[in-house]
Amino acid sequence: MRLLPASTLLLLSALAAAGSSAAFAASGDTLILGAGNGNIIIQQISPIEGIFGEWTLIKPFNKSEKNTGTYYEDPKAPTGGYTIVANPPEGARANVEVFLDDISISSSDYPQASFTLSDGQRVRVVVTYVFTQVGTVAVMSEPAGLDFTLRGPNGRVLTGTTPASYPAMPQGLYTADFEKIEGCVEPPPQSNRLVKGGRISLSIQVSCANLPDISQEQEFQKSLEFVSVTVDGTLVIYKDVPTSAWFAPFVHKMISTGISTGYRNAQGALTGMYGPENEVTLGELAKIAHRVVGIDETETRTTTGNALAKNTWTAPFFASAETRGWLIYQNVRSDPARPVTRAEVIATLLQAFDVPLKWPKGKMFTDIAMDTKFSNCIETAAADGLVTGFPAGEGSALSAFRPDQLVNRAELAKIVSLAIDLYGMNTPDFQPE
Repeated sequence: MRLLPASTLLLLSALAAAGSSAAFAASGDTLILGAGNGNIIIQQISPIEGIFGEWTLIKPFNKSEKNTGTYYEDPKAPTGGYTIVANPPEGARANVEVFLDDISISSSDYPQASFTLSDGQRVRVVVTYVFTQVGTVAVMSEPAGLDFTLRGPNGRVLTGTTPASYPAMPQGLYTADFEKIEGCVEPPPQSNRLVKGGRISLSIQVSCANLPDISQEQEFQKSLEFVSVTVDGTLVIYKDVPTSAWFAPFVHKMISTGISTGYRNAQGALTGMYGPENEVTLGELAKIAHRVVGIDETETRTTTGNALAKNTWTAPFFASAETRGWLIYQNVRSDPARPVTRAEVIATLLQAFDVPLKWPKGKMFTDIAMDTKFSNCIETAAADGLVTGFPAGEGSALSAFRPDQLVNRAELAKIVSLAIDLYGMNTPDFQPE
């Protein structure tokens, strides 16, 4: 005996349900099948742009309609019983919620729902897709820097430059087509099937006689000399962060975890410059402190009291910091562009990580007394191994902390990296080693 596909069984079940609902509606005292009209709206919501399922709406009089659009409306739908069946895209499940005049009357993770439409009523159905059967797709090449087109399930098409990695991709078959390099053998497409929780790598190695002369190989060699990180699917080489520099591993950690990406131009494209010697500003510190602990600054409903921060990119970070009581942001006259000190950096990071503070003793550094501003934060950080001091001169058993010394972006990268190791981290991109 041949078994029917699950989607067909769902549709048959829906037709039966719609028929029963219509018959019930026709026999009632207050609703006559097709005697009036109402309004039906159907919306599809997906976390992946352009990837939606297909729904089938079973209508009165044994009629049906299919649609893949994100918005559908029938302002003159006949009264009676309806059933909607959602066919999710590959790797996803569907939640179907039904609203009657903006009041939710049903919600289910089963991909179908039935409802009855009366004269003058408005029914809105929201189909929300959640991708649960996902994995990671990596596209690699040697040399790096090859442009590619990645095609996957549900008709999705992505373009990028190797190396690239895409997390949370729906399971299914993926194929990468690589650009042809003049003078080299044309690279064949690479395909593989991704399963739930898995990882696939679509990789090629270019073979040609003039390999050292092509731009991709030269870029690959450059990526070995400087810190390079894939950001938003594109390999970025940070030309001011040599891999031999003391701060290179800390900057790499900042970028790879999404805390900081370096400078962008007016169009929003990354410039490949991190600015390790540039002083950290009050605004930059606020943003980094939010990112490192996973605080969403947009959840703060109040506006900043700092007039200089209003109407700038720093405004939501300042409003959030003020609401959370972060000490250095309580002065609403502070300039977001002013540089920050070592003491201010330590105080802000410890508040962001919610680190319990120790009572200061004034005996750890030559320039930190019990009543020094932020002394409790500084001595707590020192005791935890987050910071150390500078030599205070011959004959001194203690070191100097230099609380008022300004901090550059390389130094902040080191402090933040060590803080992550000590206190943990809460961002989507962070994976403990």
